[in-house]
Amino acid sequence: MPEPGCANPCRLNNRSSCVPFLNRSLWKSVTAAVFVTALVAAVPSGRAATVTSANDAPSSLEAGANANHAVVFTTGTGAIEGSTIRLEFAPDFDLSDIVEDDADMSVNGIARTTAANCAGAEQVSVAIAGNVVTFTICAGDGGAIAAGSEVAIDIGTQAADSGIGTNQIVNPENPGTYFVSIAGTFGDSGSIALPITSDGAVAV
Repeated sequence: MPEPGCANPCRLNNRSSCVPFLNRSLWKSVTAAVFVTALVAAVPSGRAATVTSANDAPSSLEAGANANHAVVFTTGTGAIEGSTIRLEFAPDFDLSDIVEDDADMSVNGIARTTAANCAGAEQVSVAIAGNVVTFTICAGDGGAIAAGSEVAIDIGTQAADSGIGTNQIVNPENPGTYFVSIAGTFGDSGSIALPITSDGAVAV
């Protein structure tokens, strides 16, 4: 049971005494659980913040399987034009097939237009380098994100807002707990732990 005051045991809230718990979800007939955490390292006030309500709902947690990722978090500081939001997957994930069309971003349920760069009128550029996906808020195109907003990032075949996604991320070959880190010049940070298993099922 969560401690008193922890409204949702699956998500990190602002109470430092609360700890995240495993939750069970059903994805493609496979029972899996996403262990959601946030970075607990202390940060100086006014310089950075920890994202809240961070979670990822991959379509598979099976080792070596292709998977879509749906990352959602709430930003405490927001993101001004020119700033970046980075998702860094553990090196064991394979993002070699991921391109700009495979990634979408929405803010409070409203899709941001994306492109490979900020040369046009798109609100956000998407760049993939190794295991890092970087979203840059383009200047002058109305893509700034207000503090307290919920940011949703889809990577995989479910991406459909600015191009159609056709590729997926490949899970690590070996079972274990792997992290997706949230960082960037926008100022917030956090981390999500994903339990990769041999059959995609996680007992709780």
